[in-house]
Amino acid sequence: MKIESLKTAPDRAGRYWVTFDDGTKMGLYRQTVEDFALYSGKELDEQEMEALRTAAGQMSAKMRAVRIVSA
Repeated sequence: MKIESLKTAPDRAGRYWVTFDDGTKMGLYRQTVEDFALYSGKELDEQEMEALRTAAGQMSAKMRAVRIVSA
């Protein structure tokens, strides 16, 4: 899958929005974008996409826990 666009500024929640060539959108935190060295035009194979989905889910859970603890 190819990255069609990557927002260069985070949204209010601190996520960067990535759009893939099939129309899929993912909100990723900066650490995940950096860990996978994501940029517009980058091709990801199925194995990389699965790793990205897993990492995104783990980071989302961590950030949710931080918000709960700090509330």
